[in-house]
Amino acid sequence: MKTPLVLSLLCLVMASCAPTPNEPDRPENKLIHDPQSETLTPAAPSRFVKSSLVCGCSFILRIDGTGGNPAITYSAPSVTAGDTLEIHTIKVTANTTGLTAGTYTSWLALSMEDLFKGALRDTIYDTLIVP
Repeated sequence: MKTPLVLSLLCLVMASCAPTPNEPDRPENKLIHDPQSETLTPAAPSRFVKSSLVCGCSFILRIDGTGGNPAITYSAPSVTAGDTLEIHTIKVTANTTGLTAGTYTSWLALSMEDLFKGALRDTIYDTLIVP
């Protein structure tokens, strides 16, 4: 008897936090990153990205893939641990050792499960310019 009640309450809590596409007075929920892209340089070879949801709810963030130049790496301890947080912080680092002058690019695809849409997906992009 307690199990259906607990499940019902859990669904109610989850549904009350996230806006749905059918609610005209609330924006559609999206996975957002601040900032979404940035240019790195040898003088400023790292940055932090804060990933969150429009609704401000806690969620588990997943890394779906990465690509581009391996000189740019992504580190997200809370992502690998599967932590449920309101904001997930991802560190982007460029290793410029031994790189010739040029422009290097990389990306990181992220997602989170959404009760209404199945999954919310977004990608962050980085560019490294070595003069």
